[in-house]
Amino acid sequence: MDSRFTILLIAILAVIALLVIVLVVKNTQKSDIRKQIDKLYVRFNAIKTEPVAFKLNKAQEEAKKSEQTAASIKEYYEKYEETEKNINKIQEMLSYVEDDLHAKNYKDLDESINAVTSELGNCEAQIQKINDFLAEFEKREALQREYSTSLKEKFSIVKNTINSNSNLLSIAYVGMQERLSECEDLFSSSEEWMYASDYDAAQADLKKIDEILDKIKLDANAVPKCIKDVKGVLPVMLDEIKREYALTKQRGVYVTHLLVDDKLKQVEDTIAEDTKKLLTGETEGIRDNCSDSKKTLNELLDA
Repeated sequence: MDSRFTILLIAILAVIALLVIVLVVKNTQKSDIRKQIDKLYVRFNAIKTEPVAFKLNKAQEEAKKSEQTAASIKEYYEKYEETEKNINKIQEMLSYVEDDLHAKNYKDLDESINAVTSELGNCEAQIQKINDFLAEFEKREALQREYSTSLKEKFSIVKNTINSNSNLLSIAYVGMQERLSECEDLFSSSEEWMYASDYDAAQADLKKIDEILDKIKLDANAVPKCIKDVKGVLPVMLDEIKREYALTKQRGVYVTHLLVDDKLKQVEDTIAEDTKKLLTGETEGIRDNCSDSKKTLNELLDA
């Protein structure tokens, strides 16, 4: 009796152990399958959210300037449209995979997972080809954005320098601020061109900004000396010449041949023109004008 009971107990325990093992194996199998499916979803979401259409649209705008490039863009656009259909197909296939998993239909589930894996591989390869083709367009945009960023740093340095030296710049300060504002407008314009994928127009704006900033730096260095001559040295020399001229005429000395009035007017007109330039922050030609005016006035004084 004891022997038969022991055998029965062992048999029951063996059945329980077998059931536990089967349950563990099934749970493990289900967990492994769930992990496989989750990985498929990660890959699916990666290709679904890849902004290929956006990149193609941007490239298409730039390609309008080249028939050959436009034809290539059209070809790859058609490839992407086909890939997009396959992406929608994969989404539907994934829903079937979920149904099979819920129904514990493991035989069909294995086939469904393999089919989704294969389709995902094809889509990933196709999107990679399209991205490789678009890489050159993205590279050009990246280089322009890098150039734009470096110009913004340069702009910040120049602007801080101008603001820190407002007293030295005197009447030229407001004009230089207006030129800096022009740079800000060009930055906005270049961003709009880049967004529209017109990189030639964007490059033209950025190049103009670069030239303006270089010119502002040169002018800022020259302004103090120019202001000193235009608003200080030359007016003093003019006053001195006018006094001497008036005294000479009072003495009855003949000076008509010196054309004093004409030369004084010429210097005064030059000073007025140079003052207008300084009000815009420009100094081009002012040094030469000042040098010529000093020479004229010194010659008149000697005469």
